[in-house]
Amino acid sequence: MPPGGTRWKRSPVYRRPSRSCYYMATSLLSLVVIFSSSHETNNDRCIRSRRLTQD
Repeated sequence: MPPGGTRWKRSPVYRRPSRSCYYMATSLLSLVVIFSSSHETNNDRCIRSRRLTQD
């Protein structure tokens, strides 16, 4: 561990990128969740339409 490590963590310059990365990660996670949920609903619709056509 370098001697400037503690100062680097305390500096606001280090806090900003970590915050932006955190927000980016959360936004990406939310996008993935929304996409997966919408994809699941689309699959359900396709299955329903297939069942209707088969019947």
